[in-house]
Amino acid sequence: MSLKMSPAPASSKRLVLGVLLADLLAFALAAMLTYQSYQQSRAQAGLGALLMLMALVSMGLAYRSWKRQQEAIEALSKQEAKYRTVADHMFDWEYWQGADQEIIYMSPACERVTGYTPAEFIADPDLLMRIVYSEDRPVMTRHFHDIARGVREPVDFRIVRRDGEIRWITHYCQAITGDDGQSMGHRASNRDVTAAHQAQAALRASGEKLCGLYELAPLGIALTDMQGHFVEFNRAFLTICGYTEQELGTLDYWTLTPEKYAADEVRQLESLARTGRYGPYEKEYRRKDGSLVPLCLNGVLIKGADGKDYIWSIVEDITDRKRSEAVLRQKEALLRTVLDSLPVGVWVTDTKGAIQTANEAGRRIWGDARYIEPEHYGEYIGWWHDTGKLIEAQEWAAARAIKNGETSLDEVVDIQCFDGTRKTILNSAIPLRDDHGEIMGAIIVNQDITKRTAAEAALLQSNVDLEQFAYSVSHDMRQPLRTVVGHLQLLERGLSGKLDDEDRENLNFALDGARRMDEMIVSLLDYSRVGRKTESKRWMSSKEALDEALGFLAPAIEEAGAELNIGGQWPRIFASRDEMTRLFQNLIGNAVKYHEAGHAPRIEVESAVSANSWRVSVRDNGIGIDPQQIDRLFYFFSRLQSRARFEGTGMGLALCRRIVEHHGGRIRAESAGEGQGSTFIFEMPIKPPEEEARS
Repeated sequence: MSLKMSPAPASSKRLVLGVLLADLLAFALAAMLTYQSYQQSRAQAGLGALLMLMALVSMGLAYRSWKRQQEAIEALSKQEAKYRTVADHMFDWEYWQGADQEIIYMSPACERVTGYTPAEFIADPDLLMRIVYSEDRPVMTRHFHDIARGVREPVDFRIVRRDGEIRWITHYCQAITGDDGQSMGHRASNRDVTAAHQAQAALRASGEKLCGLYELAPLGIALTDMQGHFVEFNRAFLTICGYTEQELGTLDYWTLTPEKYAADEVRQLESLARTGRYGPYEKEYRRKDGSLVPLCLNGVLIKGADGKDYIWSIVEDITDRKRSEAVLRQKEALLRTVLDSLPVGVWVTDTKGAIQTANEAGRRIWGDARYIEPEHYGEYIGWWHDTGKLIEAQEWAAARAIKNGETSLDEVVDIQCFDGTRKTILNSAIPLRDDHGEIMGAIIVNQDITKRTAAEAALLQSNVDLEQFAYSVSHDMRQPLRTVVGHLQLLERGLSGKLDDEDRENLNFALDGARRMDEMIVSLLDYSRVGRKTESKRWMSSKEALDEALGFLAPAIEEAGAELNIGGQWPRIFASRDEMTRLFQNLIGNAVKYHEAGHAPRIEVESAVSANSWRVSVRDNGIGIDPQQIDRLFYFFSRLQSRARFEGTGMGLALCRRIVEHHGGRIRAESAGEGQGSTFIFEMPIKPPEEEARS
């Protein structure tokens, strides 16, 4: 395809050829006339020669004109080739459109921009307008009208590529007119500016976002000049200061700053001049109402568009923080008071064992204050082990808490204090965790149990001695008591016919008292045997102990016509078999024994098992118990009923309590009152203590 720059060269060529032909014909005619005239007269011959000369001159001029036209056409062809070469390799999409809307030229860049080839545009001139985005077609229509009027301003519009993608184009267009002033079409250059539009859109979004953040930020933001006059500020800054926008515009930074901060302000300005920023800096502003508001300020030095220096300041209202800090200080003071009043030593360490805080009880426990004073906080707790003042178990407890998150409670360790004394310490180490569960240190609690341990040892020895004494006394007292009973019986037989009623009654009283004393001594012997003279604890079925007790009670149950219901889950327990049998025998036997005459006993025995404990209840419909007297039930020789109504020594429930406590449990009684029946409940662990510690 060649550029049709102008139709003038072809018509000029035809004109020059016509002139040359006419000149040749005139020359031939002149030559013929000259020859004829020469034959007739010399005057006519001269005229013919003149005509021949004029024809030759005309032919020369016509040839010269034709030669120049050829040179112009050749130059124009070279210019066309040069333009085409440049246009074909331009990044922008170029095209020429004639007056009748036909496409004269379309650069190859159109395919990169639109997805359509030059041949498609040339074959379908309307394609140019069809690819314009529908909303932008009125814009382009007005643009072409403006071009026709000589306007050369570029316009941006959108096109729809062949693949459906929408791209932005900047359209530069110039109208072309001929020598006669008539329109010959226009030349257009199109540049793909999609990336620029996208960048501008992103910039606008970012600007809107920044503007929103500036206006809606919870922090006050203000721009001041170097003299402190306010240039810009956001809503939060107005809220902090309490002024309106118009009022603050007439004030400066120094109006809001109390005089007591003058020296601090000088230092902040020096920092601003030296580093280009100041803060964080805490101070107060004086609000419009005269109140002071605590603030934290940060600022940066900037260069304005006018070349002057300005200061951007970020202002945070820290009223709530100051209030929280005051509350925290109060709580810390309260905590310190509580810690210092505790009778136990409390140590808090970080993950490396460095002491973070401690209380005064450590002074009394360790006999030295060096490592509980604040100036020594941060020192490694390993000094305990390094100096040999504490056995390794102490350090292990803290290490286990920090490294493994393990809680160690009530470990008994012996230590040698700084003052040389030896003490027994009840030591506990608990991991200290943050809100996310991560270990951040340990809390170590030391309790001096030296005196308590000594007292417990003495008490234990005293109890052993008392039990041995009670057993020995009870055992030894039975022999003379049996002698007394035997001689009283001999007297009764020997004097059977000689005693009057009063003497016989007195003798019976003596025999009855001796027998009851023997029963009481036997009860004391049974009580003292618990844990000493009974079977050792072992794993056993709790139901077997119950069945054995019911076997012993079978005659009494049958005689009383008692109704017995047994339910629940009966687990395996770690206990003494004969003690458990005696426990059931006493509790169920009491339920059978203590009932109203004419009413058959109804007894419910229920067993329940939880995670690590066993609970048994024995409920009856018997005589009941006055709630105010329940606490007396488990004392030695305690009786709530007269012997004339119910026989007994008053040691049965005391023995039950002794058995339950020997197994690490507890027992209690419940009753709504006399005649309302009663319930006896005991609970004890299923596992032995050493297994509980391991689990």
